[in-house]
Amino acid sequence: MKKIFALAIVAASVLFAGQVSAAEWGYLTVIPNDHPGDSVFRVNIESIDGKMPDPGANAPVSPGSHVVKVSLVFNAEWGTSMGMTEDNIYTDELTVDVAAKKTYFLGAKVNTKATAEEQMKGNFWGPMVVSTE
Repeated sequence: MKKIFALAIVAASVLFAGQVSAAEWGYLTVIPNDHPGDSVFRVNIESIDGKMPDPGANAPVSPGSHVVKVSLVFNAEWGTSMGMTEDNIYTDELTVDVAAKKTYFLGAKVNTKATAEEQMKGNFWGPMVVSTE
């Protein structure tokens, strides 16, 4: 009888711990829309801490520091002077310090007037945390 009671306590503890830890997740996602007035544009999340995130709007992560690899989403509205960026995939990493119960919206600051040389080097943009909620 003591074994059954002990197993029930362990099972309840594991179940309760799972519920508590779920409330302590933070979330990484991307901005839903470009902010052209601020030169901030959408990105794709390629990996979080070297692992592909599950498909979905918000990627749950534990609180703490996370390395996020993102790729820049080409935008035709940048104009013909940014045409060299269309066929290239640009990736970069940023570190995000995540707090529990917060959502971090990622995007990229883009110099839409970059020279051809800057476009070829890929240094015309940088990933950033646009906002949190």
